[in-house]
Parts: sequence; structure tokens; C-alpha cells
Amino acid sequence: MVQTRIKPYSQQVAEIARRQEQNRLFRRNQALGLLLLALGILVWWSSTPTQLDFHSRLVAALRQMQPRRPRSPGHRNSPER
Repeated sequence: MVQTRIKPYSQQVAEIARRQEQNRLFRRNQALGLLLLALGILVWWSSTPTQLDFHSRLVAALRQMQPRRPRSPGHRNSPER
């Protein structure tokens, strides 16, 4: 069986202070890591085209591929109507 010994008060206080300092550094590093992650996501997000951008580029590319047919005079958007 493991015996626990009674530690001197000064050693207990030193251990508690060391744990508090480790915890403070851990939380600081955790916060910095999350900020870096958020910054990385923002950089990635701003560099990717939006859906609207993609849609308009796709429509423009498709229009260049297919010549437009002239509308018949009876079409609902024809100027003769």
C-alpha cells in the first residue's frame, strides 16, 4: 500500500502556485490557438469565391459557349410586343 506523507505548508503553497501558473499558461495558449484558427478560417473564407460569384461565372461561361438564338416575334419578352 502506498503511504501518503504530510507535506510541509510551504511545499503545498509552492505546488498550488505552480499549478495555477501552468493553468494560466494553458488557457493563454488555448486562447491564442483559437484566435489563430479563427484567423485561418477568415483568410480561407475571404479567398474562396462566393456562391453568387460562382453562379455568375458559370452563367457567363455557358453564354459564351452557346450562341443566342434570336427570339421569335411572339415571345413574351420580344420588343415587338
